[in-house]
Amino acid sequence: MRSFYQDVTEQDFDEVVIRGSQGQLVIVDFWAPWCQPCQVLKPLLEKLAYEYEGQFLLAMVNADDAQQLSLNYGVRGIPSVKAFLDGQVVDEFSGALAEPDVREFLERNIPTAASKLVAEAKALLDQGDVDSALKSVNEALSLAPEHAKAAVIKAGILLNRRDVDEAGAILDSLRGDILDDSLTKVLKARLTFARQAQGLPGIEVLKRVAQQGDNPLQAKLDLAALYVVTENYDRALNELLDVMKKDAMFAEGAARKNMLVIFDILGSDSDLAQQYRRLMASALH
Repeated sequence: MRSFYQDVTEQDFDEVVIRGSQGQLVIVDFWAPWCQPCQVLKPLLEKLAYEYEGQFLLAMVNADDAQQLSLNYGVRGIPSVKAFLDGQVVDEFSGALAEPDVREFLERNIPTAASKLVAEAKALLDQGDVDSALKSVNEALSLAPEHAKAAVIKAGILLNRRDVDEAGAILDSLRGDILDDSLTKVLKARLTFARQAQGLPGIEVLKRVAQQGDNPLQAKLDLAALYVVTENYDRALNELLDVMKKDAMFAEGAARKNMLVIFDILGSDSDLAQQYRRLMASALH
């Protein structure tokens, strides 16, 4: 008989839960042998794992033996149940809930057909198959027009293809928790520059204007926008830094504001972002 649940340790957690939750729901039950509520919830979860026949995998973690994992995932009391999808915690509860409440928890987290298509689209993008990814995400949206993650992925594909208007329409329509998603934030930041770049002349023309034209600082701001669109962030930051050095308040401080947006795109761990944060700070003092 196929097993729909298994014991998981700190050693195999990444394999079973993080990688295992790519496109599949993994329910992690942090429990301990001495915990009385755990003894109530654990057999219920095991029963439901068999009943749902593989719609989710139940991973049971002995919190006493996996204290670092418990710390990493903010387990303050047991039983603590966390739903993982695509390597992330998407829902959770604590305590021994009644069976109807546990069923409701599962139902709202088990991937739908649309969610599975979104996972497929992500995998195809990782493989570089953009056309197939777009097809999958469009199928997902046809099944679930309000699927926010599908919309974000489609917007990213469109933005990469320079379809700024359609990508912008999608991103502008987003509401709720998806606005806090890291990919959403990056795409909205990129959209800001893509809109700035619309209608601009080419890079070589703007370079000449920046050197010899009547409004060189604006040309440098425009150049930076074009460089961001082509993901040449180093050159974009260099142009913006030059504007700051010459006139930090030009266009209401647009150079500094745009540098901050690029830092958001690059992420806090980016060496390039850290380098230019230091340079920006020096230019301001």
